[in-house]
Amino acid sequence: MTSFKQFRANFKSGEVAHFNVIPNRARPFQGKTVGFTSRFISVLIDMALIAVLLAGAYGIWVALRYVLGVFYDIPQLSGIPLLAVGYFLMWAYWTWSWATGGKSLGNVLMGLRVQANSGQPLRLGRSAARSLLSVIFPIGLAWAIVNRKNHSVQDVILRTQVVFDWTPLVSVEDQDTNA
Repeated sequence: MTSFKQFRANFKSGEVAHFNVIPNRARPFQGKTVGFTSRFISVLIDMALIAVLLAGAYGIWVALRYVLGVFYDIPQLSGIPLLAVGYFLMWAYWTWSWATGGKSLGNVLMGLRVQANSGQPLRLGRSAARSLLSVIFPIGLAWAIVNRKNHSVQDVILRTQVVFDWTPLVSVEDQDTNA
């Protein structure tokens, strides 16, 4: 690892410094398809995020119901509508995440990216279809255990793949143009 003193000694004033953000041990895996375990952990992280958001929203609903219950008759939420809202939030979250960079929070934390088999980012339509299949048929992820290319059922149907990708969502060039 280069120390700051070594970097400063080799750095010329006015140059743009480029750093490789990918850890040395991860470089051989960059761009390779991801197996079941990493995907499953990523899904659990995403589900936990949605559960926390849903619990917070439910807490606000209960508080409003309590405060406004004196004046209005607010209906109580049962488990089925709450579950439907959770499924909808999961679908919307994955659709947005995969269409705007291929990474949800779970994907970022696990170093994964969802993309088309061609390597191109998913467009909104394919992202929506993939997230719908993932929400409706979550057991399809288990197909990655037996598939030679580590593809889930959703990947096979929609010609997508999940690859290791530790690069940031914003590249250095994008940061330079925004500055």
